Amino acid sequence: MIAYSYLRFSTPEQALGDSERRQVEKADAWATAKGIPLDKSYADRGKSGFKGVNRKKGALGRFLKEIKSLKVPYGSYLLVEDLDRLSREHPLDSLPLINEIISAGITIVVLKNNEEYSSESLRADRSGMKMVGLSFELGRASGESARKSDLGIDNWKEKRRLAAKDNKPMTVMAPAWIRTITSGEGRRKERRYELIPEHACVVREMFAWHKAGKGLRTIASILNVRKEPNWGRGKRTAKQWHKTYVQKILSNVAVLGHFQPHKYETIEDPDMPGERKQIRVPVGDVLKNYYPAVFEKPEEIELAEHVLKKVRARAKGPTGGRIETRISNLFPGLLFGNLPDPAQTEQETDEPSPAPTAVVPCRYKSQHGNGHGQYIITNIVAANKARKVEDHLTNERWPYPAIEYAILQTLQEINWTAVAGEARTPEQTSIATRAAALESKVAELQTECDNVGMIIRKTPLPTLVRDLAELEAQKEAIEREADELRDELGFLETSRQGLIVPLSIQEAAHDPTNRDVRFALRAELACRIKCILLNPKKKVPKKQRYRTTHVYAFEMMIVFVNGVTRSIRIRLNRDSAPSISSVAFQPSQGLPLPPAIPEDDFQAVSQP
Repeated sequence: MIAYSYLRFSTPEQALGDSERRQVEKADAWATAKGIPLDKSYADRGKSGFKGVNRKKGALGRFLKEIKSLKVPYGSYLLVEDLDRLSREHPLDSLPLINEIISAGITIVVLKNNEEYSSESLRADRSGMKMVGLSFELGRASGESARKSDLGIDNWKEKRRLAAKDNKPMTVMAPAWIRTITSGEGRRKERRYELIPEHACVVREMFAWHKAGKGLRTIASILNVRKEPNWGRGKRTAKQWHKTYVQKILSNVAVLGHFQPHKYETIEDPDMPGERKQIRVPVGDVLKNYYPAVFEKPEEIELAEHVLKKVRARAKGPTGGRIETRISNLFPGLLFGNLPDPAQTEQETDEPSPAPTAVVPCRYKSQHGNGHGQYIITNIVAANKARKVEDHLTNERWPYPAIEYAILQTLQEINWTAVAGEARTPEQTSIATRAAALESKVAELQTECDNVGMIIRKTPLPTLVRDLAELEAQKEAIEREADELRDELGFLETSRQGLIVPLSIQEAAHDPTNRDVRFALRAELACRIKCILLNPKKKVPKKQRYRTTHVYAFEMMIVFVNGVTRSIRIRLNRDSAPSISSVAFQPSQGLPLPPAIPEDDFQAVSQP
């Protein structure tokens, strides 16, 4: 026979007290008195018994599995200080647990009163009072935990009310870039939050890097290379920065000072029928100005909101992937093939209709090293899985360099502000009006200074000299204010227009080794473009070719996020550079690509 001691306490803070020593000493004394070997390998430190965590995920659950596998010998003892160490769940849940243990021939020993519960002892009690006492103890333990749980729920409700009313901190826990300052004791204890300057600086860098196109792994790598200390606390301190932690920071609205209160709800566990689990759900409105904000200036808030929206929604773009020396693909997640779909049945109508098509996601593939043999190929496997049809779509591929050149050339030539519909915001209009008024005032003061200067040259009176100095000082102050407004307006307009206009796409954008420029450009394109649809290539008839042979042509359509589309026609020449031509912009209503243009309409509008 073997005696197994089981100890448990609910919170990590109890490890600092006397709970574990008391339970271990009682188990040692009983085993020594009985002369039975003692196994102390089953302990649940910091695991609650009220929701059955120790039974589902703790050492008690491991003990139950070993009973079933016969690793725990028949006739062994399970030593617990009190029955509430085993379970504080409702008696409907805890009684089957007790029954499972004693039915396997295990005797439960309660060290508090040396009471033993086994299958033989319970059956020998004909009056059933021992069973009643067992049920009473389990009900008492569950009732105490339920009462404490209700008090805790009411306490958190009051904390949420005070936080919504007065922005009073609910807990000492705060994001890693914020420290909690506690003053006073007892009921007069006060808490307040303040930024950790060096951590807040790192947060601003993360947001700027991600806005510039750097992915989560790249940001983590930068922090690790420069040996930035990790922000973990105690045992949660990691050895280095990881992608997941960077993602948590970039998706946390606390950088703007916001806080979303949450609460726990108990639901049926879909993975374990008959079991219940807790989930964390938001409650109430988002609390503004709850934390000190990392971003306060309008342009900084706009940057943070852009990154938050992108990361939280898991938008398409450079948010991960391998860290490479070349940025080969500028359009990850944006390219789709518009292929004929023979699996769809055409409706029999008198009027001709376009052939059914399927929009298939595409991916980048390089057949050779150093960027040679670059293609965009269709992901037929994923498309057929979604369509639940196999081997009906034709595998298609397009040369990537021609696609990149055509798109960049088109975006460089267009009036981006007109296409995107980005007129000046009310804030920009207000700043521009104020700047114009100040510039008008500067012109008036300049005229007045000129007039006073002419009078001084004729009659140099000290009063006029003093007045002229005051006018010039006033003019310089207004000029500085106007320059500041113009700089602020320029920043806002540049940030709205993105990198398409100021970047002036030239050789740097076409160079895959220029990581910074292509990172920034890839991030901007992911925000501006909804998708790029590619039509299958067609062979140009010989009579319509020029001097080359094996000429192919295809069309593609750029669909911007505001619904505007741009169609581009590309001619691929075997022995010369591709030629492109475009049609006017047109609003998009979710329509497929326009009808194919006759091949003789292809004209060499521009060449690289």
